[in-house]
Amino acid sequence: TLDQENWQQNPAKQSQHNKHLKTTTIMSEQQKCCSGRQRQSPDQDEKQEPELDSGSCAQEDPTLSFPQQRLAESPPQPSHSQDLWPPAETKHLKEAPLSVRVPPPVPLADPSASALRSILTGLQQQIIKQREEYEERIISLEQRNEELEVEVVRLKTNLSQQRHWYQVVQAKIVESERAKAAAELRNATLQREMDQFFDTFGELNNEAKKTEYIVKSF
Repeated sequence: TLDQENWQQNPAKQSQHNKHLKTTTIMSEQQKCCSGRQRQSPDQDEKQEPELDSGSCAQEDPTLSFPQQRLAESPPQPSHSQDLWPPAETKHLKEAPLSVRVPPPVPLADPSASALRSILTGLQQQIIKQREEYEERIISLEQRNEELEVEVVRLKTNLSQQRHWYQVVQAKIVESERAKAAAELRNATLQREMDQFFDTFGELNNEAKKTEYIVKSF
């Protein structure tokens, strides 16, 4: 009874008690609002952020400045996702993005680009194959050309030898023709001399016969 009388006679204590009750009720409401917001989806969090800023969970009252500071200094309440995971795994999940780099998404292949790439690859292979065939043909033609050059040199050498032999034979033919002409001339001269000899021998024979006939007549 004495405490009630002192309480009723001291209005300062009554006002402090009322303020303390208000702050405790407001803090409990804020904790309920914050825990409900953490259990919502990220889209709902974005929708709820303007409402929290507008003062749905906390009213603008000069008496709430101190409880808000205490709420800010108090450790954060665990969310629904944090309740499901143990502390070690949540720590690992928090540190994972720092150590592991997510590769960039692979761009989807354009079918036209892949078709063009395949066509270009086929053309390049055909060009390489044709180039190899042409190089082989060129090498074979060069070898054949070298063989033909050797054959031409051999034929030229043989031709020069044949020309030399022809000149020698031609000279021998000319010399034989000259010898034949000289022999024919000598034969003609001998024939004339023999004819003259026989003519002279015949006349002498006739004279001898005449002399023999005259001698017999005596």
